[in-house]
Amino acid sequence: SLYGMKADMVYDNTDAEPSEGLLTVAQALAYLLTLHPRHKMGQLQLVQLLWAADRRHIRHYGGTISESDYIATINGPASILALAIVEQNSHILTPNDIAYLHQFFTCDNRDIALSADMDDDCLSDLAKDMLSATYTLLGNKSAIELGRLSRRYPEWIRFRALFASSNCTPRTIDKLDFFRNPTRDKYFVEDDEILHGAREIFLEDCELLTAVN
Repeated sequence: SLYGMKADMVYDNTDAEPSEGLLTVAQALAYLLTLHPRHKMGQLQLVQLLWAADRRHIRHYGGTISESDYIATINGPASILALAIVEQNSHILTPNDIAYLHQFFTCDNRDIALSADMDDDCLSDLAKDMLSATYTLLGNKSAIELGRLSRRYPEWIRFRALFASSNCTPRTIDKLDFFRNPTRDKYFVEDDEILHGAREIFLEDCELLTAVN
């Protein structure tokens, strides 16, 4: 496993067809791959670019593109479903999910390529714009550089001492940490008023989801 995810970290997906959540993450990853000249990236690089796009999106609009839960790992923050997709993780994905993904993605060692066109109907125009802008900003960085960058932000720093003590167990990220700023930053700078408004939208959506459930 790229990020040390364990078999007991199971994402609930028991539907016969791929879930809407899976489709959203898969389409976001596919969209990022279309921006690369060869439609191919390192698996780590792709997952980290999605993290960057999600971080920028939630700080501006109040929600992530992937709508996926996030974990902090020894290599950095990552969407659970994005990791499962690039690894074809059968402990998290159902056989139906994997069969669906095989239609579009080809994995080779540590790389992942887009082998067929995928719809992007789960992605808003704002989401696609943010994915494109993030690729323009960070797409030239290697997986090592992106990993080093991602470990500078509050959602990962909260767990730094645990990882430094050789405890490599992934930890659940509180998305409120995406709204916090590091001491120095040039990649995720957001206007204070916009950031505050986005945080309020996020909290309201959380309250609504709690009430519905």
